[in-house]
Amino acid sequence: MGKTYQALQRAEKEYQKRLQGLTPGTEEKVLQQPRADALPPYKTELLPIQTGNGFSEQYESLKSNILSRFPADKIKTMVFTSASYGDGTSTTAVNFASALARDPWRSVLIVDADIRRPCLHKVFNLELTHGLSDFLSDANIKEPEHNKIGSNFYFQTSGLLGARAVGLFESSKFDNFLKIVSNRFDHVIIDCPPVSAFPETRVIAGKVKGVVLVINSGKTKNRAALRVTKDLQEAGASILGAVLNKRKFFIPNWLYKKL
Repeated sequence: MGKTYQALQRAEKEYQKRLQGLTPGTEEKVLQQPRADALPPYKTELLPIQTGNGFSEQYESLKSNILSRFPADKIKTMVFTSASYGDGTSTTAVNFASALARDPWRSVLIVDADIRRPCLHKVFNLELTHGLSDFLSDANIKEPEHNKIGSNFYFQTSGLLGARAVGLFESSKFDNFLKIVSNRFDHVIIDCPPVSAFPETRVIAGKVKGVVLVINSGKTKNRAALRVTKDLQEAGASILGAVLNKRKFFIPNWLYKKL
């Protein structure tokens, strides 16, 4: 018998054992469990990450992959972006930052830099208050204001100015912001709008230590991903890697692991 057939047999036996431990009527729930590589849609229930679920394992793996490849002190500031809206950038950024903050010795700040369409304040059930754009535009504000989410987890809103603050990312005030938060936190995760849609993402990406590109496996075309990668590189960005998001599995993920 081939290895594939043997793996299928072992997987079937494990599946039957799992069903035997369930109460009647719960079999369908097993079949409909979320796939570990298919990230959840944007909603407030994403936080906090629960230990042991598939999503948590994926983000822990992403954290390990990045931190093992790059020294933590060299990649304090990271941008998460994508080719277009709907690719899951904000979901990935929030959950990655949450995974970092689960280590009590790390101080983590997540920044909503999508000033046109801010959404992270909704994730944390907060009001959209003075934040990044206000700090960049007002010379009298010397220190950025942060919202405390957990004992070592903080959030920086996009601010109230919206698109009026776009050009300010090229300013020395934004450079100063990065310097302040880099000294204050171990990790700064910046959620940015799509590269192809708005120019400020390329500006921000060129000023941070690394960029993670989120790719929608069911939507992002190869040509679009390559174009975005080239745009980021031309802006001087250091691309740490890519997250393949919303990947579909046609058989349960636990069965894939047996093949």
